[in-house]
Amino acid sequence: MNREKNTVISRILKNVVCLVLAFAFAVTVVNPLHVEAKTKKIALPTQEWSSDKAVADANCVVIDKPGTYNVKMKVTGKGWYQGYIKFVAPTTKEYKITVSNLKANDKKFANGITSTLVQNNTTYLGYTRIENKGTDKDGLRIASRKIYKTPTSRTGKIGLEAGQELYLYNSYLGSSKSKKMQFKLVIK
Repeated sequence: MNREKNTVISRILKNVVCLVLAFAFAVTVVNPLHVEAKTKKIALPTQEWSSDKAVADANCVVIDKPGTYNVKMKVTGKGWYQGYIKFVAPTTKEYKITVSNLKANDKKFANGITSTLVQNNTTYLGYTRIENKGTDKDGLRIASRKIYKTPTSRTGKIGLEAGQELYLYNSYLGSSKSKKMQFKLVIK
């Protein structure tokens, strides 16, 4: 009797396990798992605009790999946030750069631009064209909420050679009461 009872219980358990596995498989097929790349955090040093490469290099964050970055900036003066990120292209290809999710710590409206610059034949930086749907062809303009023609996210494409340096000059304006600002930067 015990043997028959154990056999019946083990059959029931096997059927339950099979049903659970079938359900898990069905859920995964209908709604596949999404694995996001880990977001890296960047604390951007404050640096006001300068076309001098040495000045930009002195206070910039260097990125040498495509990825997703959460960029945090501190105020440079009365609501202005400015700083450089230098991206060194690991391979020759067309890179896709997206800026989005602009937020000020006081939750007020904020907007600005991430400008694209490269070194000219001199020791100075010059604006370079980035292909995007916006009116600014030398940068990616965004806002913390959509206003007029400024979106909350913008993507551009730019061709770079291996080892080429692309400077992303970030200039954003928030309220005079905000002390910090952040945005998401994705380079693919």
